[in-house]
Amino acid sequence: KKMGATWRYTLAAGLLIGLGAGTGVISCIMTIIPKAVLAPIFIFIGFEIVRQAYAAVPEAHSPAVTFAFFPVIAYLVMIFLNQFITPDTVPVRLQAMYLSLTVLSNGFILTAILWGGMLACLSDKRPRKAALYASACALFTLFGLMHSVVPTGEVYLPWHAPGAYPLTIAGSYMLVAFVYLLPQKYSAARM
Repeated sequence: KKMGATWRYTLAAGLLIGLGAGTGVISCIMTIIPKAVLAPIFIFIGFEIVRQAYAAVPEAHSPAVTFAFFPVIAYLVMIFLNQFITPDTVPVRLQAMYLSLTVLSNGFILTAILWGGMLACLSDKRPRKAALYASACALFTLFGLMHSVVPTGEVYLPWHAPGAYPLTIAGSYMLVAFVYLLPQKYSAARM
């Protein structure tokens, strides 16, 4: 942005990286460049993204930005955990925590976007719009696009979901949406 890049640059970069990833060119490049070179670059880019995220939003939305990082952090934790353990080797006393991290990290980009939007709407005192975000979270959860309960993050159809967890999580989001709508209903009744 500082150098005058517009939405065209972002679109071109996204298409180029998507094309490179789809054709396998990115994988080839990643094998050529040592990880010791890539890690500092990614860390710098991550810090710059975080700095810009806070600088680009109104101060009232800072909690929403912070909250949106939780699924990303869960994904990073899962990257490290999965280097040492598999779902089959998780101790019994840690299985609930492992499942929670798995569910939170799967679909982390979509989760972060929707959670950030939902909390920003609450900061702006727009509970109806926040309820729409919560409803979208419920819908995406049913299909595993976010909060997939499969350790690999696979998506699924709601009627082929593995277990009742997707329905429980989606129902929880719908309950949150309902709660967001309650204050407006009662405040309208008082008038």
